[in-house]
Amino acid sequence: MADRSKPLLDRLIEYYVAYSHNVITYEWVRLFLFAGLRGTSLNLHLIKYMNEHVIYPIVRELRFELGITSDKKSSVTEIEKELVSGINADIFYLGVRKYVYGEKFSEDLDSLVQAKIIAGYYGARKALQLYSNKK
Repeated sequence: MADRSKPLLDRLIEYYVAYSHNVITYEWVRLFLFAGLRGTSLNLHLIKYMNEHVIYPIVRELRFELGITSDKKSSVTEIEKELVSGINADIFYLGVRKYVYGEKFSEDLDSLVQAKIIAGYYGARKALQLYSNKK
């Protein structure tokens, strides 16, 4: 995520297309949901990992793109975390719709993921701009 030689949108699409092929599987979607319903710590560990290695770095990269001054030690706000977590959740929810609800998709997974990332990226950028100007 930190390779600034490529635009952030390209990095997000590349990451989430690969991510989707790993997490949008029958086994993974159902395991994650069952573990959450059962109250195991698997989900908490995964969410902590995703926050530290995916969500927070994306927030920092969005801040950088928007010229919002911060450093690596700046705390990620709840709003920033939710904006980026929403992108992540949107991708995972494709798997829920497919493997829990039995919904069929007419488009290929990569195209769906790319469209969701584009929408989430521009939405998060705009919301972050508006939010940071209110401070």
